[in-house]
Amino acid sequence: MKSINHPNTISFIDHFENSEYFFIVMEYVYETLKNYINTNKKLSEESCAKIIYQVASGLKYLHEFGIIHRDIKPDNILMDSRGFEVKAKIADFGLSKILSQQENATEGFGTIVFIAPEILLRKPYNNSVDIWSLGVMTYFIMTKTYPFYDEKREEKIIAAKIVHKPVMFQELKWKSKSKELIDFIKLCLEKDFTKRINIDQVLSHKWLSNRLDTI
Repeated sequence: MKSINHPNTISFIDHFENSEYFFIVMEYVYETLKNYINTNKKLSEESCAKIIYQVASGLKYLHEFGIIHRDIKPDNILMDSRGFEVKAKIADFGLSKILSQQENATEGFGTIVFIAPEILLRKPYNNSVDIWSLGVMTYFIMTKTYPFYDEKREEKIIAAKIVHKPVMFQELKWKSKSKELIDFIKLCLEKDFTKRINIDQVLSHKWLSNRLDTI
């Protein structure tokens, strides 16, 4: 956190410690994206695109430093409303890791409904896992549901769906949504991470680029 400085990542201010505790001082941003979604009954595609664009910009910055976050979800995105514009900031780097250019990770980290299939399959993975989580988050912002879920919250069932089932777009929730949005989510939720879009392709995708005027 000391090494990063970007408008869409939480700012580290200082740290100190005593014999019992280690203290980290960060900028004060009180509202999570999860709370922001719950308070706003229905977010438009434009509002969602603005949030996703900002989070993706923060991810691009992190990925350029070799940092993978590994726990992108609404609870770990903070919404800063102190200025004229609401800014999304990536926070909680507890599961993040720095990788060299050719290095992969193997640890099984993350929140089950946001975990990429390659992590569940214990395959070596790279920063593409953050793109998968970004796709899940986009789906959640637009519908307040997850693309892969089980009503009883059985993790084994959720994991099996993530690995084996295609993402579904139920007509009731998605009939009024744009084809560009659905295409964006499908590309982010490509199960084969070697075919999944990268962060530059995320930022240049037409669902976002067509809305740059509003972003």
